[in-house]
Amino acid sequence: MEEPARENIEEKMWIEIIQSMEKMYAELASLHGEIEKKNKKIESAYEEMRRMQMQIIQSEKMRSLGQMAAGIAHELNNPLGGIIVYAHLLLEDTPDTDPRKANIKKIIAESEKCRDIVKDLLRFTRSDTPNGKLINLKTVLQNTLSLLTSQAMFHNIEVETEFDDTLPPVKGNAGELQQVFTNVILNAVQAMNGKGKLTIKSYRRSSNSVCVLIADTGCGIPPENLRKIFEPFFTTKQAGQGIGLGLFITYSIVEKHGGRIEVDSEVGKGTSFRIILPIG
Repeated sequence: MEEPARENIEEKMWIEIIQSMEKMYAELASLHGEIEKKNKKIESAYEEMRRMQMQIIQSEKMRSLGQMAAGIAHELNNPLGGIIVYAHLLLEDTPDTDPRKANIKKIIAESEKCRDIVKDLLRFTRSDTPNGKLINLKTVLQNTLSLLTSQAMFHNIEVETEFDDTLPPVKGNAGELQQVFTNVILNAVQAMNGKGKLTIKSYRRSSNSVCVLIADTGCGIPPENLRKIFEPFFTTKQAGQGIGLGLFITYSIVEKHGGRIEVDSEVGKGTSFRIILPIG
C-alpha cells in the first residue's frame, strides 16, 4: 500500500512543479512582451528626439546661411540700384539709331533680374511671420497646377493628384505657399527630364498638422547632395539654368509658416518632398 501512495505523492509533486514552471514561463513571456513594448516606445522616443535635434541643427544652419545671404544681398542692393539708374540715363541719351542702344537695354534687363533676386533674398530671410489668413491647401494646389501643367515640360508627365477634401485650413500667406509648391513641382519635373510620373497628395499628418506630398520618378538626389539642397546658391544644374535659390526660399517660407520639409530620395528611382504645416 505504501508504494502506490508514494507514487501518487510524487505524481502530484511533478504536476505541481510543471504547473509552477508553466506559470513562471507565462509570467516571463508577459514580462518579455512588456519589455518589448517599452523598448519600442524608447526607440520611437529616441528617433523622435534625434529627428527634432537634426531639425534644430538644420534650422540653425539655414538661419546662419540666410543671414549671410541677406548680408551679401544688402551689400549688392545699393550698387545694383546705381547701375540700373545710370543705365536708364545712358539709354535716354542714346539715339534710337545707335546700335549700342540694344546692349544698354540688355544691361538694364539683366540688372533688374539681379535686383529681383536680391529682393527675394531680403524678403525671405526676414524673421517676420506671414500674414495670418486661413488657407485651403486644395485650392492653392489646384491653382498652382493650373498655372504649370500647360507648360511644354509637362506634356509627357503623368500627374496624379489625391487631395483630402476634409483637411482643415492652414494659416499663412497663400501666395508664398503657392511659390513653395511651384518650386518643388518644377524641380520634380526637371528631375524627370521630360518623362515620368508626378504624384501630389494632401492628407492629415497628425492632430495638429497637415502634409503635402510631392513625389517624382526622376533621377533622384545623391546622399552627399541631399543635406545641401536647401542651402542658398547650391545647385547641380548647368550654368544659366538656375542659381540655387529656389529650395532655399522654399525652406525659408515653410519655416516662417511654422512648418518643416522632409525629403527622401533614391538615385535612379525618384524623390519625395513632404511639406508639413500646422493647422490654422
